Amino acid sequence: MSDSRPTLRTDRLILRPFTLADAPDLHAVVYGNADVTRFLPGGAPRPPERVLETVRYFVEHWTQHGFGGFAVIDAASGAFIGQCGLNVLPPDGAIELFYAIGRAYWGQGITAEAARAVNAWGLDVLKLPRIIALVDADNHASQRVALKIGMTFAGRTDRYYNADLNLYVLDAPAARGG
Repeated sequence: MSDSRPTLRTDRLILRPFTLADAPDLHAVVYGNADVTRFLPGGAPRPPERVLETVRYFVEHWTQHGFGGFAVIDAASGAFIGQCGLNVLPPDGAIELFYAIGRAYWGQGITAEAARAVNAWGLDVLKLPRIIALVDADNHASQRVALKIGMTFAGRTDRYYNADLNLYVLDAPAARGG
């Protein structure tokens, strides 16, 4: 994988790789909010120091794998909205699509717009054979996003995050026979 760090653009969004300077915004919009973190690993808000560790992880992931997490920015206002990206998961190296958008932006199709852009980049540019998403069984909004962006429900798994999660998959067109 190359180490180029692209910026993705959609009609309403700018998705750019995280920098350490994004940690306060990520905490304020995503990881400091109990509604948003309810279904994320850990299930509760994180202190600012832990969010800085998360951003460091995102930055290092780009260096190691040539892809990673994007800060999601409102193109019109420049406001920080949330996160969306691709992550290599232990134990098997599966590539996970992850997303979390600030509470103020729910219900506007923003999560699906960001996730669709990241998946397209992963499949079309990075040539990944498969992208998965892991969703809590009670997180119906996130399940709808996965289906809306073309992922297929593939059952439940307890292989990741020490949790029993719904597994969604999206295979590259060649893998789908297309």
